Amino acid sequence: MVKIAADFPLTGADALLGLPAAHGAQYAVESKACVAGYKLAFQAYDDASPATGAHDPSTGVANVEKLLADPQVLGLVGPLDSNVARAELPTANVNNLAMVSPSNTDECLTQALPYCAVPPAQLRPSGTNDYFRLAADNTLQGPAAADFVTDTLKVPAVAVVSDNETLGRGVADSFSRELRARGGRVVLRQDFDWRQDNDYATFFQLAKQQGAAAVFAGMTSQTHAGTVRAAMNGVLAVPFVGPDGIVDAQSVKDAGANADGMYGLVTVGDATQSDDPAVKAVVARYRKRFPDPADLSAFTFPSYDAAALLIDAIGRAFSAAGGFPTRKQVVAAVAATKGFKGTTGTFSFTPDGDATEPTFSVWKVSGGTWVFATQFPEPRKTP
Repeated sequence: MVKIAADFPLTGADALLGLPAAHGAQYAVESKACVAGYKLAFQAYDDASPATGAHDPSTGVANVEKLLADPQVLGLVGPLDSNVARAELPTANVNNLAMVSPSNTDECLTQALPYCAVPPAQLRPSGTNDYFRLAADNTLQGPAAADFVTDTLKVPAVAVVSDNETLGRGVADSFSRELRARGGRVVLRQDFDWRQDNDYATFFQLAKQQGAAAVFAGMTSQTHAGTVRAAMNGVLAVPFVGPDGIVDAQSVKDAGANADGMYGLVTVGDATQSDDPAVKAVVARYRKRFPDPADLSAFTFPSYDAAALLIDAIGRAFSAAGGFPTRKQVVAAVAATKGFKGTTGTFSFTPDGDATEPTFSVWKVSGGTWVFATQFPEPRKTP
């Protein structure tokens, strides 16, 4: 028997995302049934803390230690949260366990950037990489938004704000660089301390005078992006674009009557919106297997793809080994993945484990509700 494990929050508040993700991976294993003549089995681990109900790094590490004790486990789908991944990575790495996450976006998991408190090398004691992700990391959110503004909205001039946090400011900066590279103009740029009262209306009045045809906000709902959108009402009637941290009900609530016209980029593709007949068939079969609407979330089909990719790599590892492969051989097969066609995109990896061309889905507020707008691949550009 060959086992695929998953590590997600299956109880508590985070189960709203974790359970549908686990179901996606489970369905991929059930659909394939066997690999290289061996029966496939699925085992899900819960990384939610019993005390808080939230994802918990220490629980995730304990889960990895448990699954490593089972020699039939050849790969792990997950985790959902980047903090859990950071905790699990060293243990998984020294034991050559292939990890494929559908959702982690923390760039410091794979990239040695100046502001990273823990560089990726410290998370990989063996000196080799065993961690891979299908979601786009945070460094791509700004460039993807700039490409969307340029190619889809056809906007040449943008006003840019941020919450002055490391992530928000970085996303705003990378958006601005890509927009200029594409021939666009940043007509106004300002970082606001979101913890204070700010005169956003004056900023937008000046942006209007400078010809801004859109606003990009390097913010999240927690840093009051919706409040910034609300301040545009009656001053600047143009689209408002932000990263995935604005795509929730809180941003809509905070934006109030001016919520329509907000766009948010999500770092994974959405299989349920695909026109591909093969993908539509997978989605239909999944919904028949898991009919409860709560069994479907943004990470269900990225998790399905992560499990399917692992199964494909395990099959190739069997062929290369001429028998039951080691976990190290499975890691090598995942790393060698080229052009794996999933339901949410087509995947290959950099040596550091990042997807070379992750898919972004774009959501917009229409009628006071987030609805799907479009999706597109965002090639990772060489610096």
